[in-house]
Amino acid sequence: MPTPQAAEALGISQATLRRARESHGGVLRPGVHYARGLSCNSKITWNIDRCRQTIHRAGEQAYAADRAMRELQKEAQQ
Repeated sequence: MPTPQAAEALGISQATLRRARESHGGVLRPGVHYARGLSCNSKITWNIDRCRQTIHRAGEQAYAADRAMRELQKEAQQ
């Protein structure tokens, strides 16, 4: 799917989807989550299922890390 449709299908903005690319510090990798065209001006095509799985996994990890940090802070206060 092209970027506008992919972002809509994932429920995120196009900018967020672009930032999620590994080249921009994100978790989505070329050849796995998206494919570039033949030239630098070609549109990116996204694999929605793989993107959704990876975004979900990253969100779960972030949630778990936040929960662990809160528990550590709570223990430090005691």
